[in-house]
Amino acid sequence: MLKKIKYLLFAGLLSICACNGHSPKENNDDNKYLTVSQAYDMALEAGENGTEERQYVTGVITNITNPTYGQMNISDGQKEMQIYGLYSSDGSLKYSEMEEKPYTGDTVYVYGFLKTYNGTPELGQSWLIKFKSNKEEFDIKNYEEMNINTAREKEEGSKVLISGVVACFTYANGRVPNGIFLVDNTNSIYVYGVDLASRVEVGNEVKIAGTKTYYILDGEKQNAATFGYKGSCQIQEPHLIDNKESNKQFDKTWIQKSTVKDILETPVSENITTSIFEVDAFINEVPGSGFTNFYINDLDNKTGSYCYSLNNGNDFTYLRPYNGKVNKVYLSPLNCKSTSSDCFFRFIPVLVEEEEYQFNPTYAPEYALKYYVKDQFLAQYNSDPSLEVITSVSNEYFGLENITITYESSNEDLIKFVNENDKLVMHLYEGQGTVKLTLKANYLTYSSQMEINVKVAYVTPPEDAINVKAAIDTSDGEEVIVHGIVAASLVNQTGFYLIDETGSIAVRTKSEELKQISLGDEVYMKGTRSHVKKDGSTNVGQSCIDDATLVVDLYGNNKYSTDSFIKNMTFEDIQLLTNSSEDLSTNVYETKCYLKKVEAQYYTNYYLTDVTQKKDILLYAASGSQYSAFNDFVDAGEITVQFAFCDWNSKSAYRGSLLSASNSEKIVINNYNFR
Repeated sequence: MLKKIKYLLFAGLLSICACNGHSPKENNDDNKYLTVSQAYDMALEAGENGTEERQYVTGVITNITNPTYGQMNISDGQKEMQIYGLYSSDGSLKYSEMEEKPYTGDTVYVYGFLKTYNGTPELGQSWLIKFKSNKEEFDIKNYEEMNINTAREKEEGSKVLISGVVACFTYANGRVPNGIFLVDNTNSIYVYGVDLASRVEVGNEVKIAGTKTYYILDGEKQNAATFGYKGSCQIQEPHLIDNKESNKQFDKTWIQKSTVKDILETPVSENITTSIFEVDAFINEVPGSGFTNFYINDLDNKTGSYCYSLNNGNDFTYLRPYNGKVNKVYLSPLNCKSTSSDCFFRFIPVLVEEEEYQFNPTYAPEYALKYYVKDQFLAQYNSDPSLEVITSVSNEYFGLENITITYESSNEDLIKFVNENDKLVMHLYEGQGTVKLTLKANYLTYSSQMEINVKVAYVTPPEDAINVKAAIDTSDGEEVIVHGIVAASLVNQTGFYLIDETGSIAVRTKSEELKQISLGDEVYMKGTRSHVKKDGSTNVGQSCIDDATLVVDLYGNNKYSTDSFIKNMTFEDIQLLTNSSEDLSTNVYETKCYLKKVEAQYYTNYYLTDVTQKKDILLYAASGSQYSAFNDFVDAGEITVQFAFCDWNSKSAYRGSLLSASNSEKIVINNYNFR
């Protein structure tokens, strides 16, 4: 908002100066212009008040960050500084309105006030006197012409020359176009460049020279490498060679019809980013505090991912008419979000075609198997899960009722489906081997079947496993096998609280391990006893079993023990412990208090409070949505909570991590990582 106000004031001043005849005269003596280094030093000396008079400055444009106002950086090879918006020589036209204007790589000669803003030198209220195009430095002979599909497969650093139709834009902060999707009759690719995006329109037929690359945020490269993700397939440093300003539809004949589920299950190591797929999918708007997420979900309306935005979702508000409905979507997995525990695709909707979706009833059996039945099973079991399986599928949105499901096992000595109390239950028996399960679905006169292989690797629980209290007492760095119940989800960490009658401890693991585990499972986890804290921190840190892997899962919908919980302290007394220097992160407290939710423009916080709301404990989270399951308890009177103190980030005080909340009507367990 401050930036916007600054622009408006700037534009007003320019208009006043132009009307008063204060436009500069063209200075043809290049020696009269300050270099960027000289201007930089003069701006530092002038400070925030700025120079009394405008100065002539010259430099080469290194990048343009806002093509509407011409906010850009210029350099002389020694120092770099920002021009905070560039106008025509009489101040009447902003950068985007000029017929002839400079681009990245061009030399500009400008006239403006030198000052600092937050200690950074910049040129303000600047007029463009003249510019010199440096296009002659670009040699097209260094670039090899090819179609887009060939360019996608080129090695990183290859110089390519490609042609296609502009299909859509992406946007930087402030809704500034910063790149395009380019499509020909073979494939699509993302081309990153603010200059380029400011010079073309959707439907233009363009020819572009650029450098093939795979882009990953620096902070995610290490995590991405562990999953084999090379980065977003794209072109950088683009040069616009030709632009036919047409309004042409991009070619769709090459586009593969797929599903959101199939895309998300594609290994991230495969080169599918910035290619386009046609899917039938739900579009869902999910408002947050100061932002909106738009999700593209498959036909089960559960399997999906969010649209990648640098504008709090404001660049996707055009999707609102499609909200909650199935649409034909041409989407691209633009990039992956890479964390230490997971790596998953994020989408860009390239085009949404408005048409009424009609579910084909012949597809119903296959639909049920793919989206409801198949995912009940793990690839491997090491003990009897006593799994109640689905025998009927219905979907109100599509008008589907009672798609019947049956199961067959190729080896009933290892896996058998048994009717128990009007339920069909899958049991596993001791032994080793691979069992083929045949899943069948019937609807009206239509049927479908699917075969999956399940590995049986029956494991006897290890004799050297220890209880939770023994794990807590183990020295950091030692490897342990701990036995307990998966009690509740961690927040903003991949893992859960492992609890038995002796204690509670946080367990961090990888997402692939977590996918094998459910709340209430009785498990044996192998990992390293650790305290997580920032380097150099004097905090005790967060107690946990780190880098944990599943040894044995005995499954079962078990209730966790509360024998080790601290129940004899008032909320006010517990609140006084938040500044403790002791390790309290293995304690779970059960107490009565109130739940408060504070929503601001860009964040939502949840607090446990006393009745006066003057004493509180902030609940740890990256986003308020991580506690949305507890919204019914907000401002709803006194509740009973079970929570732990946590300190994953070496904060000055402990935060709370909510395990459960209850009142006379219901109890809610934190299941965030298991949704």
